[in-house]
Amino acid sequence: MFNSKENAHDSLVALENKLKRNFVRTEVAYNTSEPILEQLLQVYSQHSGANVRLYWSYLSELNGPKWFTDAVVSKIKSIDLMQLAQDSDLRKQIDVYKSVFQDSVGVLAVAHSQGNFYLESVRDLLLNENFEQIATLATVSVATPAPAAIGKYVTLDTDYVIRSVPYALPANEHNIDHDLVDHEFIKNYLNGTPSGEDIVKLADDAIARVDDDIENQTGANYLDESLHPMRRWLNNIKRAPSKPLPLYQCLAINLFLKTDHWFGESCKERSLDSVSDYAHECFEVEWSQKGSHHGFAPACPLPGYRRQHPEFNELPESAKTFFSSHEECMWTVEDTHGRLTPDLLEKALIFIGNPIN
Repeated sequence: MFNSKENAHDSLVALENKLKRNFVRTEVAYNTSEPILEQLLQVYSQHSGANVRLYWSYLSELNGPKWFTDAVVSKIKSIDLMQLAQDSDLRKQIDVYKSVFQDSVGVLAVAHSQGNFYLESVRDLLLNENFEQIATLATVSVATPAPAAIGKYVTLDTDYVIRSVPYALPANEHNIDHDLVDHEFIKNYLNGTPSGEDIVKLADDAIARVDDDIENQTGANYLDESLHPMRRWLNNIKRAPSKPLPLYQCLAINLFLKTDHWFGESCKERSLDSVSDYAHECFEVEWSQKGSHHGFAPACPLPGYRRQHPEFNELPESAKTFFSSHEECMWTVEDTHGRLTPDLLEKALIFIGNPIN
């Protein structure tokens, strides 16, 4: 509410910078048709001598003559805000969400102001469609005028707009500094103290909850926690548009997928340390050996060896599907012996521990 599309995009960039995460994809779900703005314009136009340029100026800062601010409060109180989410923008937003879900394992949605009604409507409609991936939606509500939130929320007790909305969730945050209105996403919430830190923490917690659910559903709980970041990254890559991966990432994926063959090992043994020990031992006794290896039966085969090798046929179907989209990560024995260097191996192991592009 009271934000332009440019403001919304700036908010996305600012939020990304605050969260310091490597998102596969980011989108702005923006509602272009705002009935409340149109109705306020009608109120404004009824005053003789008023011009539209001043109207937008007043709205941008939520200031202006008393008759105008009074009209804002009156209009907010009289409009059924839930109906604002029932317009053509809702279908557009659903399409955006579905597209993002297709490219990602989980989705974080941070909704501001009226956007919370859209978020709730999107969630409810996708649930009605039995859209299974909606279970991996992590949410944070900011300055919400809604009477309930899907997840955690932050609303300032000095937010002039939300205070004017009947039945809105009670304010739960007080910033050190504030201005006349305290409703802007970047200025008052994201850059506010302590609201900015709280929003980041709520986002991190929401993502962690979804990650835990995904890992429990996909069997990732058989891995030590040191390998969970790599599994999350690989799951995202499987859904992302196919593009060639660099050599060190291919090696990291091959090493990580070896964990699928550690049958009978304890969770503690399926760890980054175990992957590192295996890789260093194999490099010492086999991978560092140059020259021809035709007919050679490798003692340390990697999952990405060419399809004709039995190692590949033993892979889970999800791994086979991945390699079919990333053939640059499928090597012959000769490729492995010719490409691997100590520096490349160390780079791959560092990436497994902290998989950030």
